[in-house]
Amino acid sequence: IVSVLHSPADMGIGLRYDRQIQDYGFYLTGSRGEYRLEDRINHKRLSLGISRYKTQYSTAVLSAGIVFNQYERVISNTKPVSFEFGTGGIINKVFFGFLFDPLNWEGAFCFGIRL
Repeated sequence: IVSVLHSPADMGIGLRYDRQIQDYGFYLTGSRGEYRLEDRINHKRLSLGISRYKTQYSTAVLSAGIVFNQYERVISNTKPVSFEFGTGGIINKVFFGFLFDPLNWEGAFCFGIRL
């Protein structure tokens, strides 16, 4: 699965790649954004995790992973390494999902297609 990723917190844009192996799989995301606080702060984000695929009528996806953040400079209450969990679904070949990092309080929406 190849998806476009959007993070509203930093207006980030990126890609997500999922590889399904039977009922399990892994995913990799990368994005780049810019926080607009009192000035602009560049933010790069990379995550890697595992997924569980559950099929009944359509396919549900549950995921969890580790997140690596790089900030142009220190922002209070942000963690350079954290974790995320997510959920999503696949209907026909269309994928939609959501990832959430509770330590940095950031989310990302994913929309893509199963190849």
